[in-house]
Amino acid sequence: MQATGVPNYALAGWWSRVGAVLLDGLVLLVPIVVLVIVLHQYHVTHYFTVYGTAGTTATTSNGAWLDGVVWLIYPAVLLIRAGLRNGQTLGSQAAHIRVIRNDGNPVDLGTVIIREGIGKAIIPGLLFGASPSLRPLAALAGVYLVIDYLWPLWDRENRALHDLLASTHVVRLHDHQGARFSPSQT
Repeated sequence: MQATGVPNYALAGWWSRVGAVLLDGLVLLVPIVVLVIVLHQYHVTHYFTVYGTAGTTATTSNGAWLDGVVWLIYPAVLLIRAGLRNGQTLGSQAAHIRVIRNDGNPVDLGTVIIREGIGKAIIPGLLFGASPSLRPLAALAGVYLVIDYLWPLWDRENRALHDLLASTHVVRLHDHQGARFSPSQT
């Protein structure tokens, strides 16, 4: 039985979480493409070989770290908003889901730093950015990200690794049947 006045939320399913991430990726595509163009991060070189064949190479250059900054600022600014949109990015708004803290308090900057910064960026970034002699760690970054995003499929409370790290849950905004979460449970 639930205590009076304690909210009880329906947990968000895996597909709604994936949909929100994909929508956020589309939202971020525009500013990242603008950064690439404005900062000339993308270079195309056309060439002819001594054998008479033509070729093209495309590379990215310095300044690509700004793309990562955009990926971190976007959720930080949106997730910590006050009021009804707290815990929501534009993608999660469209998917009708929200991040909530286990203690029921609004999502704050500390939660965002742990969830988005450490859980989604720093851990895979450290693995991927390993020195050339430790390149197998780069593969671990990919493995970590796959496991992180698939984890809700087998977790009883549909939580990803970054949710476990930050003590958060992702919930549906509209009452649905299925697994439920109440901040008083933790």
